[in-house]
Amino acid sequence: MKKYLLLITAILLLPNMIIAQNDYKYELYVNGGFGAPFFPKYLDDNWQWGFNGGIGLGYRLSPKWLIEGSADLYTFNFDAPEFYARLSQTAYITTAEGKMSNIASLSANVRYFVNLFAEDTFLYFMGGMGAQRIFIGSIKVLYQDYSVGLVDEDYFASIINYGFQMHFATGFDIISTAKRSYFGEIRYTVGFLSDYNSHVLALKLGLRQSLW
Repeated sequence: MKKYLLLITAILLLPNMIIAQNDYKYELYVNGGFGAPFFPKYLDDNWQWGFNGGIGLGYRLSPKWLIEGSADLYTFNFDAPEFYARLSQTAYITTAEGKMSNIASLSANVRYFVNLFAEDTFLYFMGGMGAQRIFIGSIKVLYQDYSVGLVDEDYFASIINYGFQMHFATGFDIISTAKRSYFGEIRYTVGFLSDYNSHVLALKLGLRQSLW
């Protein structure tokens, strides 16, 4: 009889023991960094690197596997010198004003952690997919001749497009406390849009905090 009682007790306690052993946790993270577009060509030619930021909520399936949902925003600064260089063939003095461009996304991701170094340092690989919105800012160009004033004016309207995106990243995660770690990663993102594809390479640094 005692053997059966011990077996029943063990079965009842097993789920709690598994949860305690694996220490499954919800995690909140924030990150920031900089990145640059290199496609579509119009974006690559006229905008340069800019800052980015992101936030996400993850659930750790095991010490090696994490699933998460995230939101990210990439901004790109107008590259006035590069734009002027392509207008150098005109005899007139030109003034160009370009609005900042950006890419926003919502995605679902999976991370896989590998403990290769010290106990508190992990190498990880991440893959994800989701929805992307790209905004390419407008450009206003003034052609001027100081002897006669304003000669001509061009305006390139802003462009908004939506599509599907995939991204891949690799980086390091360093545990600071029982509930906190710091990470750094290189991320490549490609967006599949209706008229073209977008490509962005970014460096991100961030903080990961376990909630419970």
